[in-house]
Amino acid sequence: MTLVEQPELSQSATSLLFKLASKQTQEAFIFNLHNICGYWPKQRPYNFVHLPWKQLAVVNFVSNEECVFCFHMVQRVAGTPSCPIADLREGMHTGLHENLAYFCAKCSMKSVYETLPLVWVSNQEVTVEMAVKMFVTEELLQSFVEKLTGRRARSSGSARPPRAPRAPLPEMKAAKTKGNKIPTFYSQTPDAMALSEPPFLSDAVDTGGSAVVINL
Repeated sequence: MTLVEQPELSQSATSLLFKLASKQTQEAFIFNLHNICGYWPKQRPYNFVHLPWKQLAVVNFVSNEECVFCFHMVQRVAGTPSCPIADLREGMHTGLHENLAYFCAKCSMKSVYETLPLVWVSNQEVTVEMAVKMFVTEELLQSFVEKLTGRRARSSGSARPPRAPRAPLPEMKAAKTKGNKIPTFYSQTPDAMALSEPPFLSDAVDTGGSAVVINL
């Protein structure tokens, strides 16, 4: 049982946010998640894993059933002294396509990440670039950019309505970080302010300065 009991997931939930008890790599997090849930080493009930910071993990599962199973397995032990996961809750987005689109939209606004997401399609790992081409349409990406632009305006206290992104979006290009290609749309948006995250994430954000800036 967790230290703070979480409500049940929505019937459409496919993603979870995990606050980690200590800094972890993506590989270490996956190993720990498999141990807690009893997954086989090559089992992939998820198709998207990303640690935007070393104490926060975002996981999208292949179905609501897999998401609920993991939620209940982790919920039993999260927050206990020996558990590498401190807390968890339902994710903000549903499906692989939405999680990829959110990642690309954040990149287009010059967000700072240490790692690229890990993505699987039909249990086979694929590059982020390939996954974005398969699942993220220009319309979907633009809708996420518009939402993030609106959040930025509200968090800054500006009285002006959020400015809509210029249309059409420029062609997809690739930025590099740590030797990997990140698919992203180059945006005309000015340097983005730090967006306010839900309170759940507030002490999971790594601000130690070791992150890689994705230059657009």
